[in-house]
Amino acid sequence: MRTVPKPVVSVARRAFITRHQRLLMRSLFYAIPLFLASTAWLVACGINTDQSRSLTSRDSSAIEAVRAAYVRAWLEDDTAGVLATLDNAAVLLPPGRLPVSGHAAIRAFWWPTDGSRTTITAFDWSVDELAGTPELAYTRGVSSVGWRYEKDTVRSEQTTRSVSLTLLARATDGKWRILCQMWGPPLK
Repeated sequence: MRTVPKPVVSVARRAFITRHQRLLMRSLFYAIPLFLASTAWLVACGINTDQSRSLTSRDSSAIEAVRAAYVRAWLEDDTAGVLATLDNAAVLLPPGRLPVSGHAAIRAFWWPTDGSRTTITAFDWSVDELAGTPELAYTRGVSSVGWRYEKDTVRSEQTTRSVSLTLLARATDGKWRILCQMWGPPLK
């Protein structure tokens, strides 16, 4: 009786499979936070047939006050002021980077301790859409930010303009705070 040899997987094919398995795992790693943010966005954008559950003008004004305080704190170089506008569980979703979660990680991301200094020189945050419920809301708009970067002998100034999506939540103290902030790559 003759035995049939088992198919041999070539080294190149095995490397191809391994490389694609890693790519799939990496894609899932990046996709999960995006999926969670998208789900929250869809919940915030969902059709609300109960009109008593939509944002009130008071909510809209409070959200606008948080946005104004956020911009003002950046322009005044007020780290504590910026962080005060963020929920304790806030998440940043910068383009091309992993999510940044919580005040400590956000502080390290925006205010690193590597001797560099970034100063916001201009900040305009327009809102094209504001909607939600009395517990969760979102804004969609365009942000234009100018900044000066300094480290050792390196000095540079830049500006960028990008689409932004911000989720805000009412905290247990009744105040609105930024829960999740996502901005895209620079607009052309």
